[in-house]
Amino acid sequence: MYRLECGVRQGGLSSPNLYVNDLIVGLSGTGGGCSIGGVTINNISYAEHMVLLSPAISGLRKLVSMCEEYAVTHGLKYNTAKNELLVYKAGNKVPTSVPEVNLCGCSLNRVTRFKYLGHWVNEGLQDEVDMEQECRALVVRCNMLARRFARCERNVSDSVQSILSDLLHV
Repeated sequence: MYRLECGVRQGGLSSPNLYVNDLIVGLSGTGGGCSIGGVTINNISYAEHMVLLSPAISGLRKLVSMCEEYAVTHGLKYNTAKNELLVYKAGNKVPTSVPEVNLCGCSLNRVTRFKYLGHWVNEGLQDEVDMEQECRALVVRCNMLARRFARCERNVSDSVQSILSDLLHV
């Protein structure tokens, strides 16, 4: 036994993602979850980043409870401030009243969107936030290229401007 006074290197021997595979297997073995393309899925995981999926609050509470028990068994601790609850729209319907879901005694904050692995997920399953960010990033890169080639010979500068203009108007 040894005590860690600070975080651990990602992927290192003492990193929590070494423990997560057994949790994923346990969660998947419950049989509950959302049917996506004929396959029932109740968790989406990458390393120690996990999204739990359930069509009902009772199912979600069961999955959260399994996570809590697993953490206690393996000496892990959840940062409850980093966990959130998102309720997807069913068509245009969003429930106004959703029962509380707790993780380690703390109520999960209900959000309309969250960031997972660098991408925004929202209650309507739309990607306009990601698209807007990517468009802004493209404009920034195009402006940077235009500045770099601005002092080139006229034909090179014109060609670069034409290419960048085409990119931005697609």
